Amino acid sequence: MSRNIQSWPSGEAELTASDELPGLHASLGELDRRLVRDGANWLVARDGSEIRLGRISADPGMVFDVRHSWQDLGPASADVYVSPAPGGALAVSDRDSVTLHESDGRVRWTFPHREWPGGAYGACCPDPSGGVVLAVTPPPVRPAEGYAKEVCVALDLATGKVLAETELPSRYGIYEFQQALFAAQDQVFLNAAQGQTEAYSLLVSLRHGALDVQTVGTFDEPSTGVGVAPGRFLTTAVGGELLCLYDSADQAQAEVEPADVLPDGLVFMAQPGLLDHDRILTAAAEDPWGEDSARHFLLDATTLRAVAELYYPATVEAPPLPLGDGTWLTIDGDTVRRWQIAAS
Repeated sequence: MSRNIQSWPSGEAELTASDELPGLHASLGELDRRLVRDGANWLVARDGSEIRLGRISADPGMVFDVRHSWQDLGPASADVYVSPAPGGALAVSDRDSVTLHESDGRVRWTFPHREWPGGAYGACCPDPSGGVVLAVTPPPVRPAEGYAKEVCVALDLATGKVLAETELPSRYGIYEFQQALFAAQDQVFLNAAQGQTEAYSLLVSLRHGALDVQTVGTFDEPSTGVGVAPGRFLTTAVGGELLCLYDSADQAQAEVEPADVLPDGLVFMAQPGLLDHDRILTAAAEDPWGEDSARHFLLDATTLRAVAELYYPATVEAPPLPLGDGTWLTIDGDTVRRWQIAAS
């Protein structure tokens, strides 16, 4: 039986800023809607054939400090994944290619590949060095029987030339990349989802000209809440029944089940994340697949024990997006609100 959360201290959420990003609601459910790149958080919005990116400001009194947009990149599609790239560029993983667009929309290069089969698609992300685009593509040759595992390739940022490639443990999947918030970390997080409930959490790094891929945790624990310190990150089970804190790929530093820290009947949902070095912010609900949750909880970032439940000055149903600096976002339609814990 879970502990009585109502007897624990509460945290009052305080609004620090609000802004609009047109097309954000249309990106609901897309795996690239929230991205961590080059030590910053980004939001991706889609409005027809236009892609809009907003970088979250380091100033808690603002939402965005940089905005970019690209038009006429082709029809918006759930199987197109985009990522900001160095120099104001945009990397796009599409059905049959990976393309790097300049800030003005011109194509710098295109890397063609076999078309993704229905229900599967890739992803792309600059590596922390800024000189390489990592991308997941289908296997180069269709096997005579069955389906071969997908491939992670390292493409030269300037030319699109293949510098390295390696086979992944997944097949017929959908993918998402995240960098670590801590800029010095050289590994990139890659989640690979197979089917409805199966997922891999992978760490990808390019070292000495070769790609290295490490599997983290068990089969159904994708990564979430990328770290604010070297090596620290979270994974959460697909069904919300387990939350783990790692400081390396080999063994969890701490893990907790919902019944140990949440009110009865609730499980972890959405994207639990490190609010700062000391606290984790998570949404909880009876249905881990639900889009909204009105209950947000703080956990200790060392022990994963519950600290408090958050309360808002007005109704907030959307899951929080922790930013790692003590603030977090909630999204309502195209409106982005930024919050912090009010001083007592």
